[in-house]
Amino acid sequence: MVVRYALIVSPTRELSMQIKTHVAAMLRGTPVGVVAVVGGMAKQKQQRLLRRRPEIIVGTPGRLWDLYAHREVRVCVCVCVCCLLYTSDAA
Repeated sequence: MVVRYALIVSPTRELSMQIKTHVAAMLRGTPVGVVAVVGGMAKQKQQRLLRRRPEIIVGTPGRLWDLYAHREVRVCVCVCVCCLLYTSDAA
């Protein structure tokens, strides 16, 4: 079995939560775990969620850096895939 991990970094906590919600909905019924780690929420709860070793972590740069500095998040190999989504209200 191949285990793959993903780290999704977004600029705002609202966007991180929205991404986490949509990814979790897409993966419903699978054993893949998704966790959002963002500032402004209880750090201890996020640490508990990370101890479950989720396959996908969605977070903001500040909270991810904080958790990395305190060795709550370990990065071994990072393959970065950037995706830019653009929506326009113009017809």
